[in-house]
Amino acid sequence: VPDVPIVLEPEVKEYNFQLSGVVLGLEDRPMRNMRIIIDPSFGESFTTKTDSNGFYSYTGRIKPIAGTGYTLKMQLQFAYMNESLNPSDGWIFYLKSSVEDPIRVETTMQILPEQLVNIPDTGLVINKEIKFSLLDTDNCISYSAPGLKDTFYSQSPKERIYGYTNVYDALTDALYTGISVFNERDTIASGLPLIVNVDDTSIDAFSHFDHNKPTGYINLKYTDSTLSDTTRSVTYHEFGHFLDYYSNGKVFRGDISSKSSMWDPYLSQYNDWHNGFLNSDSSFAVVEGYATWYASMVRKYGLYPAANYYVVPGITNLGSKVTKAWRDQLGEEFAIASFYTRLEKGFGLDDM
Repeated sequence: VPDVPIVLEPEVKEYNFQLSGVVLGLEDRPMRNMRIIIDPSFGESFTTKTDSNGFYSYTGRIKPIAGTGYTLKMQLQFAYMNESLNPSDGWIFYLKSSVEDPIRVETTMQILPEQLVNIPDTGLVINKEIKFSLLDTDNCISYSAPGLKDTFYSQSPKERIYGYTNVYDALTDALYTGISVFNERDTIASGLPLIVNVDDTSIDAFSHFDHNKPTGYINLKYTDSTLSDTTRSVTYHEFGHFLDYYSNGKVFRGDISSKSSMWDPYLSQYNDWHNGFLNSDSSFAVVEGYATWYASMVRKYGLYPAANYYVVPGITNLGSKVTKAWRDQLGEEFAIASFYTRLEKGFGLDDM
């Protein structure tokens, strides 16, 4: 019997694999605490989040076969995670739309065979910076299907993703102000998770905080989820309602519980949120004034302080509304917001 040579397959060595980078929003602001699901074709999926500077990292193992390429898909969810603030599941707030819950963007990167040659003993290290501001470049977005080389995929058009990035950043700003400036950590925790619907296109759509939901819920009409400064103002304002409601034990500081459907025989109309002096009393103006005041406080003490913080773009200029309460129905709530601003004494919602 002739000898049959024994052919030994070359040993396939396993290496450490490290992926890290930063996720930046518009104006290169970090997308803080953003939930990321990493799904490599050579290993199990892994869930992580960015830190306060937008940095993320993933460490796994890869056992490359010569001449073989691999893929790594990253799903970025518009969900702010912080396990210390919400120990049950870490969800603080997230954005949802009519097509996604939560809203997400996927990017798939290719690991080419040539990258897997002569890997050092320390392993394969790849850095991937993700900028939402680059979504409009020719090779950086796909409307057809996920999985293309170094592309982004989303069920929402890129213009909407820009707007959602703005809403996410504004919510982060409002959250920071409530916790770091006004020490309302426990208040905020009691209303979590905060769910934010960002594309209400119904005929009677209006942006509002819905206190009838089991946890915090903000509804933004389609036109209030854009790149505009008004979007930031509206987001700050509605977060102010959320903070007001939960800081008072699920009751607004203006006693409106029995007045939301009250009929005023003298004015021949029902009370409403923004009717100001046309309502039966000032309860609603107190609630709305507080929310607008909080928007100005985010602009003053938040992550991006503005010198003219009293100007709330798209809503009002609190520096010019003190004497205008009776010139238009919105004037009453703006005058109250301006009054709060002038009475501000140090930090703490209980002082207001």
